[in-house]
Amino acid sequence: MRAAGSVARVALIAAEARKTGVAEADLWTERGALVLPDGTRMDYVDLAVDAASSDLPEVTPLRARVEWRL
Repeated sequence: MRAAGSVARVALIAAEARKTGVAEADLWTERGALVLPDGTRMDYVDLAVDAASSDLPEVTPLRARVEWRL
């Protein structure tokens, strides 16, 4: 489940980076949304179609245990 979540997170970030031109490194996810550097929040549902239509990475970084919320 962690790996699936990580792939989804990477795909959502990549989709928004393509859409806005903001570097992937400057975007992050938080509580069901992707956050841009200016604080704008994009709900996952608004990015899902673009993210699903892209090539998904096979391996993605997993969040460290100290970053877990649950």
